[in-house]
Amino acid sequence: MPAAVELEALYGPVTLELDAGVPCAGAVEISGATLGPGALRLSISPEVDEDHVPVAGAGDAGASCKIGDDRSFRAVGLGPGRYVARADHRDASFDELRFELPPGGRTDLRLRFVARQR
Repeated sequence: MPAAVELEALYGPVTLELDAGVPCAGAVEISGATLGPGALRLSISPEVDEDHVPVAGAGDAGASCKIGDDRSFRAVGLGPGRYVARADHRDASFDELRFELPPGGRTDLRLRFVARQR
């Protein structure tokens, strides 16, 4: 459910609605790399075609979050739709993944990233 905030602006009140989106959480699995110390980050973007136009059913926002020591993650602000996930660490590069969030979201996602050869 969106939260509404009323603000005073130069020309009168403005209502800003914020939407937390649907649940998007789970765990990340890494193969093909041994990661040293440092943060492992996850970025999620709406899926686009080769011309960078959102594909049919693509989500409408992106998110970025730190992946926990237990490899869990929780992204906020995503709506239902198709997304691309990217993992980032200073010791490795990974292939991107595609996934879909249903209207009710998911809290049991398993994102399996494979390290790219450098």
